[in-house]
Amino acid sequence: MIHIVRYWLPLVLWMAAIFYGSSRKSLPGPLSWSPIEGFIAGKAMHVLEYAGLFVLLHRALLARRPRGSPAASPAEREDIPPWRASTLIQALAISFLFALSDELHQSFVPRRDAQLLDVGWDMLGAASGLVAILLGKLLHRLTPGRLLPPAKPSSREGTVIHA
Repeated sequence: MIHIVRYWLPLVLWMAAIFYGSSRKSLPGPLSWSPIEGFIAGKAMHVLEYAGLFVLLHRALLARRPRGSPAASPAEREDIPPWRASTLIQALAISFLFALSDELHQSFVPRRDAQLLDVGWDMLGAASGLVAILLGKLLHRLTPGRLLPPAKPSSREGTVIHA
Protein backbone atom coordinates (compact mmCIF):
# COMPACT_ATOMS: atom_id res chain seq x y z
CA MET A 1 0.00 0.00 0.00
CA ILE A 2 2.84 2.42 0.84
CA HIS A 3 4.35 1.58 -2.56
CA ILE A 4 1.15 2.74 -4.30
CA VAL A 5 0.89 5.94 -2.27
CA ARG A 6 4.56 6.81 -2.72
CA TYR A 7 4.94 6.14 -6.44
CA TRP A 8 1.54 5.98 -8.13
CA LEU A 9 -0.62 8.48 -6.22
CA PRO A 10 1.47 11.53 -7.25
CA LEU A 11 1.21 10.39 -10.87
CA VAL A 12 -2.56 9.93 -10.70
CA LEU A 13 -3.00 13.34 -9.02
CA TRP A 14 -0.82 14.99 -11.71
CA MET A 15 -2.87 13.35 -14.47
CA ALA A 16 -6.09 14.44 -12.75
CA ALA A 17 -4.79 18.03 -12.60
CA ILE A 18 -4.05 17.95 -16.34
CA PHE A 19 -7.50 16.51 -17.03
CA TYR A 20 -9.12 19.18 -14.84
CA GLY A 21 -7.22 21.96 -16.63
CA SER A 22 -8.37 20.56 -19.98
CA SER A 23 -11.99 20.60 -18.86
CA ARG A 24 -11.94 24.34 -18.10
CA LYS A 25 -13.60 26.59 -20.66
CA SER A 26 -10.83 29.11 -20.28
CA LEU A 27 -7.58 29.08 -18.43
CA PRO A 28 -6.88 31.66 -15.73
CA GLY A 29 -4.41 34.40 -16.42
CA PRO A 30 -4.00 38.16 -16.31
CA LEU A 31 -6.57 40.00 -18.39
CA SER A 32 -3.84 42.35 -19.61
CA TRP A 33 -1.93 39.63 -21.48
CA SER A 34 -1.38 40.26 -25.13
CA PRO A 35 -2.22 37.42 -27.55
CA ILE A 36 1.49 36.63 -27.87
CA GLU A 37 1.95 36.47 -24.09
CA GLY A 38 -1.10 34.23 -23.81
CA PHE A 39 0.26 31.95 -26.54
CA ILE A 40 3.66 31.68 -24.85
CA ALA A 41 2.11 31.03 -21.43
CA GLY A 42 -0.21 28.37 -22.85
CA LYS A 43 2.55 26.50 -24.64
CA ALA A 44 4.83 26.78 -21.60
CA MET A 45 2.06 25.15 -19.56
CA HIS A 46 1.92 22.26 -22.03
CA VAL A 47 5.68 21.76 -21.76
CA LEU A 48 5.77 21.98 -17.94
CA GLU A 49 2.72 19.73 -17.47
CA TYR A 50 4.15 16.97 -19.61
CA ALA A 51 7.71 17.28 -18.31
CA GLY A 52 6.28 16.65 -14.85
CA LEU A 53 4.08 13.85 -16.18
CA PHE A 54 7.08 12.14 -17.79
CA VAL A 55 9.20 12.36 -14.64
CA LEU A 56 6.40 10.96 -12.46
CA LEU A 57 5.64 8.22 -15.00
CA HIS A 58 9.29 7.22 -15.17
CA ARG A 59 9.51 7.17 -11.38
CA ALA A 60 6.41 5.01 -11.01
CA LEU A 61 7.43 2.62 -13.79
CA LEU A 62 10.88 2.15 -12.25
CA ALA A 63 9.28 1.30 -8.93
CA ARG A 64 7.25 -1.58 -10.39
CA ARG A 65 7.96 -5.04 -9.21
CA PRO A 66 6.22 -8.28 -10.10
CA ARG A 67 3.14 -9.06 -8.03
CA GLY A 68 4.01 -11.19 -5.03
CA SER A 69 7.78 -10.77 -5.34
CA PRO A 70 9.67 -9.52 -2.31
CA ALA A 71 11.26 -6.11 -2.46
CA ALA A 72 14.85 -6.14 -3.59
CA SER A 73 17.41 -6.09 -0.82
CA PRO A 74 19.73 -3.06 -0.63
CA ALA A 75 22.55 -5.15 -2.13
CA GLU A 76 20.33 -6.11 -5.10
CA ARG A 77 19.25 -2.50 -5.58
CA GLU A 78 22.87 -1.52 -6.22
CA ASP A 79 22.88 -3.86 -9.22
CA ILE A 80 19.68 -2.40 -10.68
CA PRO A 81 20.45 0.52 -12.99
CA PRO A 82 18.77 3.78 -11.94
CA TRP A 83 17.14 3.96 -15.37
CA ARG A 84 16.32 1.54 -18.10
CA ALA A 85 15.86 2.42 -21.76
CA SER A 86 12.65 0.36 -21.85
CA THR A 87 11.22 2.38 -18.96
CA LEU A 88 12.06 5.65 -20.70
CA ILE A 89 10.37 4.43 -23.90
CA GLN A 90 7.31 3.27 -21.96
CA ALA A 91 7.04 6.62 -20.21
CA LEU A 92 7.28 8.43 -23.58
CA ALA A 93 4.62 6.17 -25.11
CA ILE A 94 2.22 6.65 -22.19
CA SER A 95 2.83 10.42 -22.27
CA PHE A 96 1.98 10.43 -25.98
CA LEU A 97 -1.21 8.42 -25.47
CA PHE A 98 -2.24 10.66 -22.58
CA ALA A 99 -1.59 13.76 -24.71
CA LEU A 100 -3.79 12.33 -27.48
CA SER A 101 -6.56 11.49 -25.02
CA ASP A 102 -6.25 14.97 -23.50
CA GLU A 103 -6.78 16.60 -26.89
CA LEU A 104 -9.71 14.28 -27.60
CA HIS A 105 -11.19 15.28 -24.24
CA GLN A 106 -10.77 18.98 -25.09
CA SER A 107 -12.75 18.48 -28.30
CA PHE A 108 -15.85 17.86 -26.13
CA VAL A 109 -15.33 20.92 -23.90
CA PRO A 110 -17.31 24.03 -24.94
CA ARG A 111 -15.10 26.87 -26.26
CA ARG A 112 -12.11 24.50 -26.45
CA ASP A 113 -10.84 22.61 -29.44
CA ALA A 114 -8.44 19.78 -30.07
CA GLN A 115 -5.19 20.67 -31.78
CA LEU A 116 -2.71 18.02 -32.80
CA LEU A 117 0.01 20.67 -32.62
CA ASP A 118 -0.58 20.76 -28.87
CA VAL A 119 0.36 17.07 -28.75
CA GLY A 120 3.70 18.20 -30.20
CA TRP A 121 4.10 20.74 -27.39
CA ASP A 122 3.18 18.04 -24.89
CA MET A 123 5.80 15.72 -26.33
CA LEU A 124 8.37 18.53 -26.19
CA GLY A 125 7.58 18.64 -22.47
CA ALA A 126 7.97 14.87 -22.14
CA ALA A 127 11.28 15.07 -23.99
CA SER A 128 12.35 17.84 -21.60
CA GLY A 129 11.55 15.52 -18.70
CA LEU A 130 13.62 12.80 -20.36
CA VAL A 131 16.58 15.18 -20.76
CA ALA A 132 16.22 16.30 -17.14
CA ILE A 133 16.34 12.68 -15.94
CA LEU A 134 19.37 11.84 -18.07
CA LEU A 135 21.19 15.01 -16.98
CA GLY A 136 20.38 14.21 -13.37
CA LYS A 137 21.82 10.72 -13.76
CA LEU A 138 24.93 12.12 -15.44
CA LEU A 139 25.48 14.71 -12.71
CA HIS A 140 24.97 12.03 -10.08
CA ARG A 141 27.70 9.96 -11.67
CA LEU A 142 30.03 12.96 -11.78
CA THR A 143 29.68 13.82 -8.11
CA PRO A 144 32.95 13.75 -6.16
CA GLY A 145 33.92 10.26 -5.20
CA ARG A 146 31.88 8.74 -8.02
CA LEU A 147 33.90 10.08 -10.93
CA LEU A 148 36.66 7.49 -10.67
CA PRO A 149 36.25 3.86 -9.66
CA PRO A 150 37.72 2.95 -6.28
CA ALA A 151 41.46 2.39 -6.45
CA LYS A 152 42.64 -1.19 -6.11
CA PRO A 153 45.29 -1.69 -3.46
CA SER A 154 48.67 -2.38 -4.95
CA SER A 155 50.73 -5.38 -3.95
CA ARG A 156 53.32 -3.03 -2.42
CA GLU A 157 50.92 -1.45 0.06
CA GLY A 158 51.25 -2.75 3.53
CA THR A 159 54.77 -4.04 3.08
CA VAL A 160 57.51 -2.57 5.18
CA ILE A 161 60.89 -2.16 3.62
CA HIS A 162 63.79 -2.15 6.06
CA ALA A 163 67.03 -0.66 4.93
